[in-house]
Parts: sequence; structure tokens; C-alpha cells
Amino acid sequence: MVAPLLDYLDKIQFPDDLIEKITDYLRKSFESEQEFYKQTHENLRKELDQVQNRISRLVDAHLDGKIDGEIYEQKLNEYKKRQQEIISLMATHVDADKASLITVKTVLDLAKRAKEIYKSSKVEEKRQILNFLFSNLEMKDKKAIITLREPFDKLIAVSDHPKCRKR
Repeated sequence: MVAPLLDYLDKIQFPDDLIEKITDYLRKSFESEQEFYKQTHENLRKELDQVQNRISRLVDAHLDGKIDGEIYEQKLNEYKKRQQEIISLMATHVDADKASLITVKTVLDLAKRAKEIYKSSKVEEKRQILNFLFSNLEMKDKKAIITLREPFDKLIAVSDHPKCRKR
């Protein structure tokens, strides 16, 4: 039963240069995303300032008796609604999570060293590693049925790609 597992651990190993290419790509993507979020946030901030200025002018117009209470309430509700929409949008456009980049790098590094770690581990540690990597391990007709957990299942798919096999 151990041999097929070790084969899977071999398949999820990526060479250092491929790990570096993946993390470089993700880093560049992250930087591009950061720029997009920054620009979007600036635009939303400008629109929020504009709406707040309109609310201020509306209140002044109402206090000065230039508009009646019904129009004031209608426009105030309209502006307040847009103000809340903008604040909500700004909350969803926070800086991209740099932790995701670190997580990807950690997963790739772990995948690279999984077999080495497994072989050098004690029985309980081996069990923990297998539980971390595989969601289903069973025997059926003397054949191992193996299901990898995400994202390791994706690494197998990538490692089976012809471009990746040219190591």
C-alpha cells in the first residue's frame, strides 16, 4: 500500500525552477491586482466625497428654506443609499491578501518535500502527513484507491501536463 502513496508524493513534487516561475507569476499578478484595487479605491473615495458634499449642500438648502421637507427627505435617502453602496464597495476592494501568495509557496514547498518528510517521519507523523494530503485511502480488490485533497489533486493534474513532464 505504501508504494502507490510514494508514487503520488513523487507526482506532486515540482522542481525549484517551476516553483519559482509559479510564485513569480503569482507575485506579478498580486502586484497588478494591488494597482487595480488602489485605483478602484481612489475612484470610490472621490465618489464618496462627492456624495457627502451633496448631502451637505442638501442640508444647507433645506435649512435655508430653498427646498421643502419632502424633496429634502427624498434626495437625502437617495444620497444616503448611494453612500452606503460606495462604503460597501470600498470594503470589498480592500488590498489583496498577500497571505494567499505565501500559502501557495508553502504548499508547493511542502509538495516538493512531502516524500522526504514522509520517509523521515515516525509512524504517527506519517499518518498525519497522509491525512493532510489524502482525503480517501482504501483498498479494493488488492488495489489502492487514492484521492488527494485540494490543492494537491491540482498539482497532480499539472504534473501530468506534457510541458511539466519536461523537467
